[in-house]
Amino acid sequence: MDAERADELLSDPLFLAHADPEALIRVLAQARSQRAQLAAAVYCVSLSQHRRLAAASRRNLLAVDAARLGATQLVDALCDGLLPGVWRPRWATGSQVLSGLLVEYPFRGAETHGAVCLNGLEGQVAVVAFSGHEVSIWQRDADSEGTTKQRQFDAGDQDVSAVACVYKDDSAVRVVTGHVDGSVRMQTILLESGPVDWMGMSEDEVRPEWAVAGAHVSAVSVVACTTVGERPAAVTAGGTGDNTLHVWDLASGGPGAVIETGHSGGISGLAIATIEGQTTAVTAGGIGDGVVRAWDLASGEMQRAFPIGPDTVTALTSSPDGRFLFTGHWDGEVKMWDLRTGYAITRGWHRSSSSRYRHELTESTHAPITSLAYAVTGGQPAVLIAHENGMADVRSLTRSQPVGELIPRHPAGIVAVDSAVMDGRPVAMTAGTRGDNMIRFWDLTLGHRHGTPQIGHGTEVIGTVVFGDTADDSLIVSVSSDATVRLAPATVPLEEHTVWSADCEEIADIAFCYVEGRPAAAALVNGALQCWDILANEERFDVSQLDPHTRLTNSAVACTTLEGRAVAVTAGSAQDLRLWDMATGQLVQRWRANRRDMHSGALACCTVDGVPIVVAGMYIWELATGTSRRLALREDLNLEQVTAVGCMSLSGEPLVVVGFSHGKAGVWRLRDGSFHGLLDGHVDAISAITCTTLGKRPVAITGSRDRTVRIWDLRDARVVDVLPMPEPVGALAAGSGGTLVVGSGLEVIVMEQGWGM
Repeated sequence: MDAERADELLSDPLFLAHADPEALIRVLAQARSQRAQLAAAVYCVSLSQHRRLAAASRRNLLAVDAARLGATQLVDALCDGLLPGVWRPRWATGSQVLSGLLVEYPFRGAETHGAVCLNGLEGQVAVVAFSGHEVSIWQRDADSEGTTKQRQFDAGDQDVSAVACVYKDDSAVRVVTGHVDGSVRMQTILLESGPVDWMGMSEDEVRPEWAVAGAHVSAVSVVACTTVGERPAAVTAGGTGDNTLHVWDLASGGPGAVIETGHSGGISGLAIATIEGQTTAVTAGGIGDGVVRAWDLASGEMQRAFPIGPDTVTALTSSPDGRFLFTGHWDGEVKMWDLRTGYAITRGWHRSSSSRYRHELTESTHAPITSLAYAVTGGQPAVLIAHENGMADVRSLTRSQPVGELIPRHPAGIVAVDSAVMDGRPVAMTAGTRGDNMIRFWDLTLGHRHGTPQIGHGTEVIGTVVFGDTADDSLIVSVSSDATVRLAPATVPLEEHTVWSADCEEIADIAFCYVEGRPAAAALVNGALQCWDILANEERFDVSQLDPHTRLTNSAVACTTLEGRAVAVTAGSAQDLRLWDMATGQLVQRWRANRRDMHSGALACCTVDGVPIVVAGMYIWELATGTSRRLALREDLNLEQVTAVGCMSLSGEPLVVVGFSHGKAGVWRLRDGSFHGLLDGHVDAISAITCTTLGKRPVAITGSRDRTVRIWDLRDARVVDVLPMPEPVGALAAGSGGTLVVGSGLEVIVMEQGWGM
């Protein structure tokens, strides 16, 4: 498909919604016009979800992602012609989007343990990954369709521990594998030029070239391909208990230099560089080794060594010219070194003339670095940084600043990051693992980002509320787990946000209310209650003066009024409920009960015939007397953990909606505790519940870790709408005028709905 036709298709919002995702993937990278590139960027934000959604749901999610990127015209185009009552995004934050995501593909098979990316002679891009003793090759041809295929072969009877590869020519790839028993093998893989579905390879397509048993005395830790003395070569490094480097003739398997590196704990990192015209291997040792050494691979002689400190090295890479070395460490730091001198690079990228001190390219995330790769972005040098927690960063070397974060992250971690060129543009490759075997490609061209995403919270949104009687004067408040509070009018652009941070490290749970006529937030911080005046950004009472809950598992807080005063109910264990005066911070009442299932981390307050109550899991407590009673038993619900609670009145009948960890929810009548109905639809834990009236219909709105929001008619316990969300839902709030606020991952998403319900 030519670029003009691709631009035409991608500019049609109905095509985005209705096209088969697997076919559309091939078109995304062909976008050239600004409008088509923006549409492709929006589609890529939630690419993995589009594969499993129907067209109508895909259209809804595309509109949400367009709002996250600030693409208001595309939002309008996607929502044009929708029937009254259909939800559409009003605005959204874009904390978890980076429109540089080009495309992603599932790597079929078992858990990915490692991967490497390479460019072919004719513009092909290939990724080789391994799991157990199986090796998979994902291949993308440089044709107008972006044809992709993946195949798999068995690398031997021993599990693979490291892999490297290089194109032999435009029809074959040489794959070198290191194994857990210390053996090394090389096989030539013939590439197909036509369409190939995922399958195993025939014997004719896999040609074993050579194998050396017992090359290392422990598992091979790293493999690299390079050229030594104008001949293609492979370099293998020993793991724990083996500090040797072996150089192999790639074609014949003939042995070259065997280098005793002297590292303690084996070799944890290997980078290939050219220093003073010589092909050089740079190595780092295991725990506490603290030294980097550079070796001439032709002679086996050490060229230089320099100390880097005691921090354990987990990844190495170098610049192509051999000038700079980058070390990734167990504590999440990345450091840059001048390989010619052994000096660390200063903040201005000048060599220090007085001491060998480090410059940290990244602040410590406490997540170990798993992989590093040198790249070029916008014509400028950069380093790609992958963390064990699934995050990846791009750091500019000339400006000493982050270029961006590769989001969405791989939730189970990243095993490899690499760089390549795809369709003439520099790209980054990331490989996920442990159930997230996705291969993703990211555009590294400066200025490639499309739309105007507004950055919101930096950690998961755990609470949100809408203050105000009408949509026009409503104030949306959202709070993330790192105690950042964001305030925004419901109807205005995101630039109007007000942001402040509470004086604490982490919030376990939060609730909202009015205290003496002013909006306030009650939060559990380290088991103790803290109250803020939201508008004034002031703490109402000192948390250190209060008696904290000692058991923090499943802690929860809810707010209501008792005898005309604002109160908060907190729970810190399965036998501990406390009632607090929100104006003074005084403890009003404390209850204990020998019931393990009393609240399970979910509370909600309301009134029953004028009596204030709190629903704590499956129990109803009267706040004035402290008496309690249980909701009616349900065998299909009661064995699961309660994860969310919400209250509502149906024709004068007070109800409670209780969500559970298996994704189901039940509705009970609060007067007598009898069962009203089952809400069955989510496939993962329900994490938030809010209740409201839409038009004249009383509804319960549930959010789940399954990335959906479901709206239920409480009259007959029937689902009336399902809204796909980009990330797991952690918070919900309903406001006036059909406003719904969703905390989805790091995002705040404001939805609005007509009066068609």
